[in-house]
Amino acid sequence: FGTLSSVYFTHFFKKIAETNKKYLLFSEYYEATRKMPLDVHLIKENYVTPKNVVEKYFKDLSFHDNAVNDVVKRIGQIYGQNSIAKYYLFDRNIKGGHWKTPIARSMGLTKLNLSYDLNFINTNYHYLLKEGNIYDKSIERYLSVLNIKKQDIFPSYSGKEKHIAIDPKEMIYEFDNFFIEIIDACRGYDLNTYFDIDLIIANVRGRKLEEKDEWFILRLMNLLVFCIDNDVSFDFN
Repeated sequence: FGTLSSVYFTHFFKKIAETNKKYLLFSEYYEATRKMPLDVHLIKENYVTPKNVVEKYFKDLSFHDNAVNDVVKRIGQIYGQNSIAKYYLFDRNIKGGHWKTPIARSMGLTKLNLSYDLNFINTNYHYLLKEGNIYDKSIERYLSVLNIKKQDIFPSYSGKEKHIAIDPKEMIYEFDNFFIEIIDACRGYDLNTYFDIDLIIANVRGRKLEEKDEWFILRLMNLLVFCIDNDVSFDFN
């Protein structure tokens, strides 16, 4: 199991495998050339559990805040100067390209990808620091050359909106028994002291998930399934 992206790609790879194709050619450099976060505020705004979800499902808000601050602090300690930019390009970017490989391999597919050339990443890193976001600039240039309007390519475009075929809330509702069974297994363990398990189950069962709730539930499921598959206790103290 995993996040929405891994669920979506699992479905995509399954469909590809059914066509009897064996090789997938990917080019994932786009992640290294689009806008990257340049400060701690943007990291916290875009890459940690949304505030409304934390306030709803976390029993100990200070635990969450301390954990986030500790992670951000370690980014600075590991990467030094321009730590956020380096973390995004050299850590998140590369791992983001890797996780699809074991999913493809599990279905008998071979994922081929352009090698991550250190000189390319390094040159791009310095260019981004100097010039800023080049993804939007590139899109505007292509639209101008091709004489195409942005709304024709990105209808109702939002920078935070992902246009994919699977509605995560509907997926959770459709397989609610599976989700509830796994989440309910937390009872009696210290994981239950961190999260409001009763509320999570009630909202899944009652189809009452609100904005970004599915974001949190999919990540929680990722943790729980990992623990189950690897015989790791739900007691983390």
